[in-house]
Amino acid sequence: MILNINTLLLIRTTIAALALTRFGQAHAHGGHNQDQHDHHHHASLRALQGNGNGNGGNPWKGVDFCGTKKPDDVQQATDMAVVDKWKEKNKDKDGNRALQETVTIDVYMILIHPKGNKNANEIIFNNNAQAQIDVLNGAYSPHFSFNLKGVKVVENSSWWNIKYGSSAEKAMKQKTRTGVDCKTLNMWYTQLSNGLLGWATFPTECSSNPYYSGVVNLHSSAMGGSLSPYNKGDTATHEVGHWLGL
Repeated sequence: MILNINTLLLIRTTIAALALTRFGQAHAHGGHNQDQHDHHHHASLRALQGNGNGNGGNPWKGVDFCGTKKPDDVQQATDMAVVDKWKEKNKDKDGNRALQETVTIDVYMILIHPKGNKNANEIIFNNNAQAQIDVLNGAYSPHFSFNLKGVKVVENSSWWNIKYGSSAEKAMKQKTRTGVDCKTLNMWYTQLSNGLLGWATFPTECSSNPYYSGVVNLHSSAMGGSLSPYNKGDTATHEVGHWLGL
């Protein structure tokens, strides 16, 4: 299947609940047994932020985890028009629709670390780049498959502890992004400021700003990171959902 902006937007109609609720599944915590955990599939991030951990509560309470800017009404209407057109064209005799093929997405991971401290980035320290990709594949199968094409390790203290929309973020992306089209997913892992776990761009943003397209994640929230309970790799699941059009 050709992966373009229209295809990316189809995720709204195929696995729209998956990426955002999987984030909740993996991070429900604070005295819940497995049965209770399974009933947190639709828990809101705000509710999860309020769960105590037995050691003075959750230090992230009251903080927005995801810094992705909410699309405005015009963008949402444009996106949904694409989706509605595709749904009408591809519905079967029962009015249902589904992706019939697996879309393969090439991924480049860019791992930032401050000068002189390579192991500050926990993906580098734990050598778990592929483990993070495995989480994405488990979450989005069978509709999407993520293929790790390369890992860049970049030393730059100016790109450590960055803010959403900052000049540092823009410079980091402009100088390190691999792939000039909208089919390639770039994932940056670094230290983030303002207590965020990550943020992402939407498909409709790519054509006008291709170098800016991708997701930014807090390095310690990757699979195997130290930021328990947010270290199961599903920050990326959540943010990639936005990149796909959620």
